[in-house]
Order: sequence, then C-alpha cells, then structure tokens
Amino acid sequence: SGVQAARMIGARGIFDTDDGRSVGVHYWAAAPFAHWVTAPDCLDEPLGRRSVRYPSYKALAYLHPDVFAPNPQVNVSIGLQVGEPYALLRLVAHDASHDRGAVGLSIEHSHRLIGLLEGDMRVFVSAEGQLDASLKDRELRIPPETMHDVLAGARIVVGDSQSVIAEAAVLGTPAVRVNSYTGATPYLVELEEKYGLAFSFTPAAFDEAIALVSSLVAEASTGTEWSRRRDRMLEDKVNLTEWYIRFLTDLESTE
Repeated sequence: SGVQAARMIGARGIFDTDDGRSVGVHYWAAAPFAHWVTAPDCLDEPLGRRSVRYPSYKALAYLHPDVFAPNPQVNVSIGLQVGEPYALLRLVAHDASHDRGAVGLSIEHSHRLIGLLEGDMRVFVSAEGQLDASLKDRELRIPPETMHDVLAGARIVVGDSQSVIAEAAVLGTPAVRVNSYTGATPYLVELEEKYGLAFSFTPAAFDEAIALVSSLVAEASTGTEWSRRRDRMLEDKVNLTEWYIRFLTDLESTE
C-alpha cells in the first residue's frame, strides 16, 4: 500500500521483496505501482526494468554485526544460568492471506521435538497467536525487542516460520524449518544450500527433520562450525541498512 500511496501524492515509491511473485497478490498489488523494486540477488526472477539487487538479506538490515550485538546476559533474562543451553521452538499461526493452504508443525510434532531436546537443554516455545494449552508451561515470555538476543543465544532453533528461521540462520544459530514452503523461499534456499546455516523440510518429512535435529544437538563442535559458516556468509553479504542509505542518496542526486 505504501507504493500505491506514493503514486497518489506524487512521491517516489520503493517496493522491496524477497519473495517475488511467489506471494501472488501481495507482489502484484505493489510492484506495478513502484518506481523502483529492490530485492536480494538470490531472488532469481525478472522484476522489471527499474529493479535493483543487493547482496544481502532483509534480516541483515538489523542483524548484521555492524548494527547488532547480542546481549550476553540473555540466559539470565529468561531464567537460566549463564551458559545453560536452551532451544527455541517457534510456531506461527499460518492465518495470513498469503499463508492460505500452508502447513507447518503440528502439536504432535512439537511434543516430539520437545521430548527429543529437553533431555539436553531447556526448551522454550514462542507462538504467534494463542499457544496450545499443552505447551503453555514452556512458553517464552519476553519483551519483543529481546527476541533476537534469544535467537542468537539458543543452541538450536526449530520452527515453521520463514522470518525467524532466517534470523536465527544469519545470527549463526542452527535453524531447522518445517513447513510447506520448503524450496520456495529463495533466501532460505540460499542460506541452506550455499552456506549450510539453515535446513528445510516439509511436514511429510518430519522424521527426517527430527533426525537432523538430533544429530545437530549431538555435535559438540556445532557452535564453532556455525560461526565459521556465518563468517563465510558475511564475507559475501553487506549491511543492508548502509546499502539502502547509499541507494537512496544516489537516487536523490540523479532524479
């Protein structure tokens, strides 16, 4: 709606998309009205003559190490001892219009994951909307602005959220996604296939997902290995906030 409003008042509108045409009406309601369309370079589809690609991800506008440093005391803030390991299970409601027909983790899946993980660490559950009563005793209760500290400090993050899995991945936390969007989200595909920072499974392949989670938890070197993988990713990607400032400054000077 922002780019539509820009057209109405004679301003220039910029539409950023990291999903492209896969989100259907959400793309077509915006892209044709935009003066410029920006997107990560991993989105391999034509976006029109006035499109610009950046070597980054949306999450690196606010989670690049130039602009974000995790709180080292996050364990204390969620009731744990310093250094005590924990896992985060993130569940989304899938009730947005672009989620029609989407499937994620079921309650049964959630309980199987908790049963697997809680022998080695505390397990917290973060949910979009109402959390199932059987999971209430593990609900993560934090101020929203500390969520990224929690993601950075977790031993592993498992969920059916696109954004949270991408955020955990760029922070260097092993991230496992289980939903029906597997293979259809370019930035997560790249984080998985090029950098090995995320893993994706359909709900039908949940047994494979839980086997991977088990192996990741068992790897003593996971922390060091994921730091190395993250460093490799950061060598290729830029601070998106800085990129946008330069882009807007250049745009202002040329138009």
